[in-house]
Formats: sequence, structure tokens, C-alpha cells
Amino acid sequence: MTIGEQSAYDENIATLEQYIAEVRKQEIAACEEKINELEMYKAKYWAIGLNGDTLQQDGFGKFFSDRGLEFKYFVRSKGVEIGDKTAYDENILTLRKYMSPLSA
Repeated sequence: MTIGEQSAYDENIATLEQYIAEVRKQEIAACEEKINELEMYKAKYWAIGLNGDTLQQDGFGKFFSDRGLEFKYFVRSKGVEIGDKTAYDENILTLRKYMSPLSA
């Protein structure tokens, strides 16, 4: 006695591949959005890692941390100086490297 069809294996694999492709697509979109945000902050010379006004953590650190990625801070506000202005580009590069295998 058999249960199910032999084709179920291929159908399940196709379903998983479709799911993985969608997760990759969403992750790439999230990273692209964060890159655009970093580029805007760079253009305005805004702090990254900590809010320039409150010195509370902003969303960049968590975004990178959730993905196990190193994040470089850049803050020049209220007597606090952390990092270097190259942090914008270094963080963008980190995200691009992270996204590379997702696009494959």
C-alpha cells in the first residue's frame, strides 16, 4: 500500500524553492531600502547608529545585528564623537556583500 503520489516530492521541492525565492526577494528589498536610507543620511551628514538628537540607538544597528553583520557607527553630536564618516560607505558595502549570494 502506498500513500500519496511520487510527484509529491517534486511538488514539495518546487514549493520550497518558491518560498526561498520570495524570502530572498524580500531580504534584498529590505537591504536596498536600508542602503537608500544610509545614502540619504550620508548626504545630510546625519548620525548613524545613534540618534543625533537623543543619542538613543537607531534602527541601523538592529538591522545589521539581526543579520549578524558588523555595523560601523558615525556620530558627531552633543559632544559625542564615534566613528568616521567612511562608516556610511562601509555599511553600504557590507550590505552589498551580504546581498550578493541572495541574488544568485
